[in-house]
Amino acid sequence: MFTIQEVKKESAKQKPFEGEDIIQEIPSFTQPGEVVVDNEDPGFYRSATSKMNPLRKILSGNKEVAETYQSMNLFVAPEYWQPVVQNTFYGRFVRSAVYTRAGTGDRYVTWKGIIKEPGYYDVYAYIGKAGAQIIMRGAGRPGQAGAQPGRPPAGGPPGTPPPPGGQSGEPTRQNPYKDFHFKVYHDDGMDEITIDYETADPGWNKLGTFYLSPDTVKVEMTNQSEGRVVIADAVKWVLKE
Repeated sequence: MFTIQEVKKESAKQKPFEGEDIIQEIPSFTQPGEVVVDNEDPGFYRSATSKMNPLRKILSGNKEVAETYQSMNLFVAPEYWQPVVQNTFYGRFVRSAVYTRAGTGDRYVTWKGIIKEPGYYDVYAYIGKAGAQIIMRGAGRPGQAGAQPGRPPAGGPPGTPPPPGGQSGEPTRQNPYKDFHFKVYHDDGMDEITIDYETADPGWNKLGTFYLSPDTVKVEMTNQSEGRVVIADAVKWVLKE
């Protein structure tokens, strides 16, 4: 399933073209002084599952690293990094990302790039926001949460807070994405940065500015989160002028 955000009708003035238009080279996707590592690139690494319930491991087909794209399941997210495709994700040729069930940080992904010039770099992470929400039902069923003759409101004695979803027990919509935790490695050590999904911009979000020497640079993201799932997409380093 793909989210189509905008559909435009082609102008009637456009004339059909037959044949081929040969270009000299593939257009560059990066700017000078910019290094981008996507989840489709060789510099992207996924950790294998470190801990998994034995029964769940059997039911999941003993998977630790998935290679094929599948639909995103926000209710039962995998305990490994699963590739998914969506038009809001970053990608040169394939708009994809990987996602996994939120946890305590036992699973992680790594972006590694190579820079040639020393200096201060702005580091960004790409957040593809699709506006997905899931419906969470409260403890009470619709029509049972209110008071009935001869019995207290559902959920406990009088004075007990109503169940999630309101007094009527109606389902509420919740965003499965909450917070994304990154580790940025630089010349002075490592900084941990958290991005709040609700306030993040769709696209590139700045993690900070760090001094880097010419060599391999690295950013990690863990599955630590207060939400249900975490998504890892792309990271870039931009040299400051």
